[in-house]
Amino acid sequence: MHHLLRPVLAAGIRSFAYHDGDAPVLSGVDLALAPGTLTTVLGASGSGKTTLGRLLAGWLSPGAGGVLAGFLELAGTRLEFDGSAADPRIDPAQWGRQVGFVPQDASAILSTVKATVAEELAFGLENAGMSPADMRATVEHTAGLLGLTALLERDPAWLSGGQLRRWPSAAPSSPVRRCLSWTSRLPRSMPPASAKWRCWCAASPGTEPPSSS
Repeated sequence: MHHLLRPVLAAGIRSFAYHDGDAPVLSGVDLALAPGTLTTVLGASGSGKTTLGRLLAGWLSPGAGGVLAGFLELAGTRLEFDGSAADPRIDPAQWGRQVGFVPQDASAILSTVKATVAEELAFGLENAGMSPADMRATVEHTAGLLGLTALLERDPAWLSGGQLRRWPSAAPSSPVRRCLSWTSRLPRSMPPASAKWRCWCAASPGTEPPSSS
């Protein structure tokens, strides 16, 4: 039945190229991500998966970050791009309230100013203006679902690689966020330099994401 639902996040990318690139990094990409779905894209290193994830999450803005021909759509609002000066501008802060992104190097989204995992998880909620009581409840609830409760008082700088891959799934979570996008390498049994990009879209805002493994 997912194909009958209006997509939460969608893209029609005829081409996307960085300003200093000789050729498009992405071309002929069509995605429509419905509520309650987990989408996986496999590909070799350098095939454009991270670029796609960053575009969809608002981390890579058409115009400032490169030239996009096509459209991006979030929660029913479609933005059309043709690579001209008249193209719309994405507000990363507003876009990021609905789409979270976890880079392959999960430590890259540490704020570096928070002393505990709990404070890191609350950082985005605090910036969004959530009350202290609601922040505590949200952090505890999310940590419980993702098996992070025992790590809440841990210094994020001392987390293991596996732990670092878990907590960023919670860090971009919020009561209004609709999608979570992340990239990771495949097991060693897969071809060399293979990796995957995944995007999970909640059945309803505030639903917690799966593990980002």
